[in-house]
Parts: sequence; C-alpha cells; structure tokens
Amino acid sequence: MSDAAGPVTLVVEDEALVAITIEEVLLDAGFRVCGIADRPAEAMALARRHRPELAVVDVRLAAGGDGIQLAGELVALGPIGILFATGNPSEVFNRARVGQGCLSKPFEAAWLIAALRAVHGEGGPPRIPGFRPLPFPKTL
Repeated sequence: MSDAAGPVTLVVEDEALVAITIEEVLLDAGFRVCGIADRPAEAMALARRHRPELAVVDVRLAAGGDGIQLAGELVALGPIGILFATGNPSEVFNRARVGQGCLSKPFEAAWLIAALRAVHGEGGPPRIPGFRPLPFPKTL
C-alpha cells in the first residue's frame, strides 16, 4: 500500500497491464492502492485486510470470476464505493444490485479519476464519456 493520503482503493482486474496502469493512475492522483486482485477470493482477502473505501471492479475476472457478484460481497463487508470499469457495461446495468458507477472501457486516466471521485461523493455528477452513475447505496 502506498503512503499517499487519498482514499484506500482496491483494484480488481484480470488483465495485468490494465491493472498496473489503473494502479499507476490512482497513485499519481493521490489514491492509496491496497492491492490488485484478478480473482474474487484474492479481492475479498485484500478487502478484509485493508477495508478499502473504494473498489475499481471489472465484470469478468480470471478463472471465471464474476465482478458483479464480488461487488455484492465487498459491500456486505461494510461501506465501500464500487466503480465498475468494464468492457461489458450492459451486464452491469442488467445484473448489478450494488455499486455507484460504471465506466466503459476503454477510458482515459482523467475519466477514471473523475468517476472514482464521483463514486466517493466528491462533487456533483460528472460529465465523463462512458460513465453512468448507479443508484445503489454503499452498504446493503
């Protein structure tokens, strides 16, 4: 975990290059990244250990993992802002029952930061290409 002062954030992404890029973008913007996971079990272990305030979650994860189901498990642990970052936004809109936003891939670094800040409750609804807010609370 970095020493930055921003929100503690978990990255759940099965494409290594994408995950590392997201981590670098978040660190550069002052977020604290508690870890990267490519499978739900790994993500839950990191969440239990670090209690992140935010999570960037892909829908399709390694070994057949389901990011939408994982998001529900993360929210059940306690308050957490969920930003789905996915090439499959229709799955989020059809299946998700938790989460505060969905950002379609591909996206630019500035869009990711603005979307995460919106999910964290910083500022009003952003005008970000590929971003749609979701109406769900941070806890179940």
